[in-house]
Amino acid sequence: MTGARALGRAAAVLGALAMLAASASPARAVVTYDFSLGGRAMNTDNLHLDHEPLAPGERAPVHETIYAAVPALAFQWTQGRDRLALDTRGEYWAFTGDEEIDPMWIPNLTADLVWRRTAPFFLEAEGVSERVPSTQDRESQSVLDEADRTFVRVRSGLSWERGANRVVELAYHGELEYFSGGHPGSDDRVARHYAEGMVRHQWSPLWWTQITGQYGLIDQRLAGDYTEMRVAGSVDYRFSERLTARARLEWVRDDYDAFAAPDDGEETPAHETTSFLKSAEIRGQLERDGFWTLGYEDRLEAQPDGDTLQLGRASGSARIRARLGSEVGGELWHETRDFRESGRDETDWGPTLLARWAIAPWLALDLGGSWTRASIQEPGVVEIVDKTGRAAAALVVLLGRHFVAEAGYSYRTNDSTDDTRSYTANLYYAGLTYHFAILAPGTIPASEVRRMASSDDTLAGRR
Repeated sequence: MTGARALGRAAAVLGALAMLAASASPARAVVTYDFSLGGRAMNTDNLHLDHEPLAPGERAPVHETIYAAVPALAFQWTQGRDRLALDTRGEYWAFTGDEEIDPMWIPNLTADLVWRRTAPFFLEAEGVSERVPSTQDRESQSVLDEADRTFVRVRSGLSWERGANRVVELAYHGELEYFSGGHPGSDDRVARHYAEGMVRHQWSPLWWTQITGQYGLIDQRLAGDYTEMRVAGSVDYRFSERLTARARLEWVRDDYDAFAAPDDGEETPAHETTSFLKSAEIRGQLERDGFWTLGYEDRLEAQPDGDTLQLGRASGSARIRARLGSEVGGELWHETRDFRESGRDETDWGPTLLARWAIAPWLALDLGGSWTRASIQEPGVVEIVDKTGRAAAALVVLLGRHFVAEAGYSYRTNDSTDDTRSYTANLYYAGLTYHFAILAPGTIPASEVRRMASSDDTLAGRR
């Protein structure tokens, strides 16, 4: 809660800056906002995502009913190139069912400030408070095991526009990140300080290049201190008004100090790692704000133990808005991690699909699903395979000019070669939300389907 209070104070400071800016500039400011208050009831037959009991004495899946109060505020102020945005949607959960569980608050807040009017000086600031997986095992973790993450980023410096085609920036970039809760021993704090330089040049209306350099000092409680040097270059090319492409190269060198873990005291000797990343992406615009993208990324990284990791990720995504009132979006991705010396291979891949059908100006049906296959193969060891599926559906109804009703269902399953990781979970929910701003017909807010049906590692889940 300390992090949430700090973000609240930061948001208040950003709001004061915006008010001062609005009074000091003759340009007209544009303000949009929406405040809502909702309530929701959820019923699940497997709160902790447990497997079915395999032996006497093992815990059976826990059946719980959850009552949630959901206040939300979306605010945006823009004036010229300046912007202040605040989006918060917290949830207060109370439980009743097989276990006695204390009520909990689930934060979800983002604040963003861009200040460019006092050129060449500029200021960018961002604050986030959210819940994230406390381990890398995303697919078998319930919300009760997640950790609270508080993140604050500030970037400030000088930016010069040299003619109409060149931009040069020198900046300080600072980040502070806290993790608390979740699994024991997962509390962490990371402070990052960078000096940055950037040159962007547009050679013609069709293509432009950008070169960036960065030197940083990083202090992490659970991993020790290290310095980072990064150099990156990219080329963008516009084939047409609707088709663009980008190629990017990046070199990173990290120099770690010797470090003793705070719990067991085991010392990690000082070491260096070097990474080389190549990536390419092509993006096309479609009718009615639709788009499609294809991308590939390859990272070659030297590990502290002398092993070499090659990470490759290919992805394709698309969103289409049809004239019949429907919207369909999705992604297919594939990622491999090849530890060359040890012979360990990790492969993840899967599709995600999200769709909305606007049945009427006051009624919409949302559908979504994802499937992920994750495998780990080591020499002389049986391959571990996890297959995780998610599906969700919801009916969203606009009641008058302020009320939105929603009812839905989600299903989640994991089939693993390790029986202790396999589970199924069903969840039913219904809720009602009051929006203080007037909702025009056809502007039905998004449902819970995107969050419930998307895999954590997909583009659809991050958008």
